[in-house]
Amino acid sequence: MKTIKNRLLEIQLPSKRSAFLRGPRKTGKTYWINNHFPDSPLIDLLKTDVFADYASRPALLRERHLDYHGLVVVDEIQMVPDLLNEIHWMIENTDVSFLMTGSSARKLRRGHANLLAGRAWRYTMTPLSYTETEGFDLEDVFISGLLPPHFDIRYWRTSTGFEVDFILGEMDVAIETKASRLVHSAHTRAIRALCEEHRISRAIIVSLEKHPRTLEPGLQVLPWQDFIERLWAGELGV
Repeated sequence: MKTIKNRLLEIQLPSKRSAFLRGPRKTGKTYWINNHFPDSPLIDLLKTDVFADYASRPALLRERHLDYHGLVVVDEIQMVPDLLNEIHWMIENTDVSFLMTGSSARKLRRGHANLLAGRAWRYTMTPLSYTETEGFDLEDVFISGLLPPHFDIRYWRTSTGFEVDFILGEMDVAIETKASRLVHSAHTRAIRALCEEHRISRAIIVSLEKHPRTLEPGLQVLPWQDFIERLWAGELGV
């Protein structure tokens, strides 16, 4: 489908600074840390023997790395939440810092895990974006979905029965997607109905047209490539 060009994520940790790296499964967190921190000890909790060691005795982390100076990477930290107590102690009392990856912050919160109370920075790895890939294919995007997950995304059904595909934020941006090379009045009915019911900051129809155009103040038609570039450049106002 596509070739990864370059991930936009950058983590530059000062000495003795720890961090969480979170993100959905299969976004490439493990691959990324293996390539960016190849010299750091890696505790991979997906390995059954490693998991069994630390799940049965979290203090092993302290015992094995007490005299280490530098960064230790713990992959899939949510699998052994009790390790966070040991990490907390080591951040306060040793020269060890940690990069902790995980796909489920909800699991940690639900289990009342120690989230380190500001002692670790937080980073998020999102699914691949348009600017990070070559061979980007629109059909694959609609199948696999590449809208960044940190947006508050919903759809909307109007009181008259029309549906709008995506709402970003609190009615900040309304988006309709149309597989058409020429957007006409029938394509705008749902989004116009929404604008009549609510105050929308910006309304966009994403289509296969080749050039952007404005239908009326606040309502634009954008080629899908333009839309994705503006989305990832932060130009949509959300």
